[in-house]
Amino acid sequence: MSTRAVDDLIAALDIDSGISKSEVSRICGRLDEVVTAFRTRRLDHTEFRLDHTEFRYVYLDATYLHVRNPASQVVSMAVVVATGITADGGREVLGLDVGDSEDEVFWRGFLTALKRRGLTGVRLVISDQHSGLVAGLKRAFQGSAHQRCRVHFARNLLALVPKTHTDMVAAVFRTIFAQPDPKAVAATWDEVRNELAGRFPKIGTLVDAAKAEVLAFTAFPPTTLAQPQRCRRHPPRRRNPDRHARRVAIRRTPLPVRGLDGPTQTNQRYWRHRRDRQRRVDTPVPDRATGQLTGHR
Repeated sequence: MSTRAVDDLIAALDIDSGISKSEVSRICGRLDEVVTAFRTRRLDHTEFRLDHTEFRYVYLDATYLHVRNPASQVVSMAVVVATGITADGGREVLGLDVGDSEDEVFWRGFLTALKRRGLTGVRLVISDQHSGLVAGLKRAFQGSAHQRCRVHFARNLLALVPKTHTDMVAAVFRTIFAQPDPKAVAATWDEVRNELAGRFPKIGTLVDAAKAEVLAFTAFPPTTLAQPQRCRRHPPRRRNPDRHARRVAIRRTPLPVRGLDGPTQTNQRYWRHRRDRQRRVDTPVPDRATGQLTGHR
């Protein structure tokens, strides 16, 4: 985080600016300590109330951010996050890490570190079908079921369909997950598969290979996990649009990783506020007496 960015943030809060570079370094150093302590904390320690709690369900997801590396070069790096869900619905971020890419070595190291920190009792892992992630899961979480994200799979499915038919295929695909019980879900899957494969032959192979992982959630009680077919990046839409917008804004707040460059290093809403305020300042206003544009707001 640059001195200018911190200075602008303080000025936006109506606090005296002029913060020094040494003060910025001190702040970032303290943030690094907090983030490091959070990332490396024990998951079975009584301080975090996990000595009697198992995270039965784990969501894994990743995104790419621009990060300044030790050579002062801005590069794209993968930021991975693991979120745990208990049997009674409790949720906690278990860990996050930054790596060059989502290859098997990186994912396996991240997952193994979670187990070393005390993560046990995982029954279902929900994620996309990234090859490195899936390979890492097979090595690090043997015995845990894998739920393939239904949103990611739907994208793969629609990529095999002409654009004129995507709305129809998406609507038919969603009927699978509206069924009341596992037997109905499996039967509807087969019906949809036969219907779509008859019109789009490429779909048949994809659907057959993905059935077990996309429908893995049906083996678990429906009351223990809400929307287990989706990654945390793709939550269901809410009836209240404002409420949904607030959830999305919080979820997409950039991670506090030191070294981010550009506008992504702080909350995007802050940068929109700065831009809108500057526009108001630079907008000429008419003089009340003459009606001419003589001043600025």
